[in-house]
Amino acid sequence: MYSRIFQYSSIGSDAGPGDLIRRNCGRVAATERRRQRLAFSLVELLVSMAVLLVMTVIIFHITRSTADVWRNSSGKIEGFRNARGVYETVTRMVSQATLNTYFDYVDDDGLFRDTSNTNALRNFTPVDYARRSDLHFICGKSVLPAATVPDTVTHSVFFHAPLGHTGAGSTNYLGMSYLLNACGLYVCYGKDPTTPGFLATAGVGDRYRFRLMQFLQPSENLRTYDPVVTGGSPAWNNKNWFVPAIQADVASAAPTVLSQLADNVVALVILPKYSVSDQAASGAALAPDYEYDSRNRSNARTFHQLPPIIEVVMVVIDEASALKLGNTATPPNLGLASLFQDSAMLAEDLRTLEANLGALPGNPAGNKIPLRYQVFQSSVSVRGAKWSSE
Repeated sequence: MYSRIFQYSSIGSDAGPGDLIRRNCGRVAATERRRQRLAFSLVELLVSMAVLLVMTVIIFHITRSTADVWRNSSGKIEGFRNARGVYETVTRMVSQATLNTYFDYVDDDGLFRDTSNTNALRNFTPVDYARRSDLHFICGKSVLPAATVPDTVTHSVFFHAPLGHTGAGSTNYLGMSYLLNACGLYVCYGKDPTTPGFLATAGVGDRYRFRLMQFLQPSENLRTYDPVVTGGSPAWNNKNWFVPAIQADVASAAPTVLSQLADNVVALVILPKYSVSDQAASGAALAPDYEYDSRNRSNARTFHQLPPIIEVVMVVIDEASALKLGNTATPPNLGLASLFQDSAMLAEDLRTLEANLGALPGNPAGNKIPLRYQVFQSSVSVRGAKWSSE
């Protein structure tokens, strides 16, 4: 009652009940119009739903992409964890290479005393000193004969290192952790050499893969000083200190000097290099064709010398990619035969190999199967190298 009196009195003394009713009706109509303006039309609702749907799709794609990246990264880390450890083993072995160089007399022709030739030894006239070593360091593209190990790819390296490795069950050399060993590394394609014989009889098929093989001869079986190898001459230069042992192990059901370091290693590149200062002074590559032989007398720079730096490149694919290539007895074509021939083309050859492995359009190998791979690359200082340009 009081509110009505207040409303009536606030209109004015001349307003009657009709004016009051009209005013109240106008307020009700205004309120209804405001309520109508606060609601969404059907078109606005449809547009909003479309925008929401687009945002949902975008968020879904972002989430899926993030999950794929995480899954691939995690898989890559897990898949190549073993390969990373193997690469560290390879670089550590190479860095320990030694020639145990010393100085000895040479004659006018630069030849050392030959104790196997009595007349030559009697007539030997020393005129100077020169570096000499009874050991060997050799690397390159065709170090291993194809008849010894078929289907080898890229490079191999053989050297001596004080690793202290002795035969299984040997107790005569305990505590001698720096005994000399003959070592080697190479990549080949073939069956798993560690597969037990009973699996073959049980009908389990062979498992063909690219494999990084290690040659490690026990110290007590070292043949480097064997007259069969040296012929008693200081000028010997052959591969008899490792090739016959490898050949025997390849044909054996119980290898003693060969072991598999890792499978799915498709390439191993060994590049001997100068130090930065020696490279600037020389102006030429130490091993332009990747070949290095410390017993090659025709190359005075490398004769009885270790390379001061060795660049080691290892390319690995994961097991899922290896399965995609199939389990064929012949190596799949990854274009390796034409790569890593010229050291000046190393970076370009690596790009070509990555294009082959990634199955990029127009890749030289013609590979149509995308493979997941990892490239390990670093330069290793050889601790036993005492490089001299003289």
